[in-house]
Amino acid sequence: MYVEDFGDDRSSCELTIDGQSYHLQEGEGFLWEDTFMHSAINRSSQPRVVLLFDVFRKDQPFWLMGMSSIFLWVAQIWQHVQNMRGRAGLQ
Repeated sequence: MYVEDFGDDRSSCELTIDGQSYHLQEGEGFLWEDTFMHSAINRSSQPRVVLLFDVFRKDQPFWLMGMSSIFLWVAQIWQHVQNMRGRAGLQ
């Protein structure tokens, strides 16, 4: 178990978005606009595992779409290089 339930709708995984706190439960999905100030707290001894999706919107500024595209491209290249190193026995 990665998320501990503390009762009273609280858990070890707390996400604060624009001053509002949310306590997430194990296996629960959560979608928010990440241009708001946000932070996450893991109050357990277990690692925090997160799956992120970058959602492109048509009303995003051009520079933000470009920056996101570049970041995703670099991440894909990095993963490809790491996979090649692993297959070559260099890790």
